[in-house]
Amino acid sequence: DPLMIVTSTGRVAPYLAQSVTPNADFTAWTITLRPNLRFHDSPRGDGAALLENIDAQVTSPLTGVALKPLVAGYAQSGPLAVTVTMKSPWVTFPFTLAEQQICFVAAPSMLSAPDGGTDHPIGTGPLEYTEWIPNDHFTATANAAYWRPGLPYLGQVTFKPVPDEQARAQALESGT
Repeated sequence: DPLMIVTSTGRVAPYLAQSVTPNADFTAWTITLRPNLRFHDSPRGDGAALLENIDAQVTSPLTGVALKPLVAGYAQSGPLAVTVTMKSPWVTFPFTLAEQQICFVAAPSMLSAPDGGTDHPIGTGPLEYTEWIPNDHFTATANAAYWRPGLPYLGQVTFKPVPDEQARAQALESGT
């Protein structure tokens, strides 16, 4: 799940975050997570986990290149909150938390995995990783502790890649 989303009216709104609040001159933003968030593998959806994610993004060879010139520092500022201090005002920061790669919060266990957890994704979303056999299928099951009441709507989903274009077209035509 992303921290923020862009609504159908083009406004940004909290999603995984309960709030994203600036100081008066937009040089510091406090991101507060919703209470009772849990990652698929642990109950630790808190400010410490958010801090680990922000640190991973700022120090990443991929996203750090864009963030280091903008971010002066960051620190956990509450049990569910982190404050990010900017080098200059960043009025559109909430949109970045809705649309850019840094908008997602990974489980701390993924961040510490040698491969970045790419072969066993762990998040806060409505579906949890169950099985992945590369080039065959990826299966996810419902997250019973999902933070959005009444979701997910389904118990399980399986994605089956069909890399061959002709086989994919035949499967579509046959209803497979």
